Amino acid sequence: MVSGVIFKRLGLVFSTSRIGSEVMDNKITRRVVLGSIIGALAVGPFLIRAFRKSKQLPLGEESQLALFRKRFEPRVSFPRVYDGKPNPKLPADKAEKVLAIHRRYWENYSRLDEVEFDYSSRTIIDGKNEPNVWSMDAHVRMKYGYGMDAKGTDSEGNPIHLFFNLDGEIAPVGREESDLSSLMLSFFYAFCAHPEMVAVYVDLDEGVNLPQNPYVKGHGLYDAVRIMTDYEPGTTTFANDKFGYFSQETGMLELETRHNKKDQKINYQVLEYGLASGIMIPTRNDAYFNEGKGRITERYKNVKAKLFS
Repeated sequence: MVSGVIFKRLGLVFSTSRIGSEVMDNKITRRVVLGSIIGALAVGPFLIRAFRKSKQLPLGEESQLALFRKRFEPRVSFPRVYDGKPNPKLPADKAEKVLAIHRRYWENYSRLDEVEFDYSSRTIIDGKNEPNVWSMDAHVRMKYGYGMDAKGTDSEGNPIHLFFNLDGEIAPVGREESDLSSLMLSFFYAFCAHPEMVAVYVDLDEGVNLPQNPYVKGHGLYDAVRIMTDYEPGTTTFANDKFGYFSQETGMLELETRHNKKDQKINYQVLEYGLASGIMIPTRNDAYFNEGKGRITERYKNVKAKLFS
C-alpha cells in the first residue's frame, strides 16, 4: 500500500486523501513521492544492454547502491499483485463493482514488462510553448523494476538525454530539477492503475454516457467513479467534484473531469488508446485547464512492448 501518495503531473495532484488539479504561477511540474509500493521485477536483457553505462556505485548491504535501490525500486516497479482496498464508506455492492472496474484497468498494465516508444510532450499556456524539463521529443526505452532512458530534443530543439536506473545511473537533470523515477511512473498514465488508487473512489454510476465536453466524443457506455478530492477548509464538503470514466468496452480510463465549485471551472484529462502487443497503450494523453487556456499534451507512437509470459 502507498502511504500518502502525492503526485504532481500534467497539472494534476494526487493523494490517497484527495485527487485534484492545480496549476501554480503557470509552472507545471511533475513529481512522485510514493511511500511504500510492493512490487519488483527481475532485470532482463531486453533493454538493459542499451542503457547508458557508467561507473556503478559500490555494492554491499549498507552500500550507497543498496540504499539507492531500496529507495527507488518500489517507485519504478509496477505491482504484480492486486491488493487494492475499496473506500470503507462505499456500500458493499458498489465496493465490489469498483474493485472489479479498477482491477480490470490494472490487469492491462500489469502485463507490461519492457517497452520502447517515440514520445512527444508540450506545455502550452495562453497559446505559447512553456519550456520545461518534461517537454520533449524523444525515443524512450523503459523496463519496469529497473529504469528508463530517453534521448531526443527539448521543446526548443536542444538535445537531451534523460536516464535513470537501479545501477545508480541518473542524468544530471534528475539530480538538479526532479526525480526521474516520477517520469517513468507517469508514462502511459499508468500510476492511476496502481492498486492503492482504488481507495479514492467514493461512488459509482454504471452504464452512463460520456459527459458532454469539447475534447473527446467517447463510444458506448461508461462506468463513472467519483474521486475523492480536497475538502473545503473546516468542512466535510468536497471543494471539487471529480469523476473518472472507464469504458465498459475496453475497461480503460478515457476521461477525468474536475469541477471546481468555487470558480465553476472544469478541468479535463483525456486519454485515447491503441493496441500494442495485445494490451491497451495510450496514444494521446492531454490535460486541459484554466478553461482551455492551458494544456499539456502527450503523444505515444511506434510502441513496441514486451509482456510477461
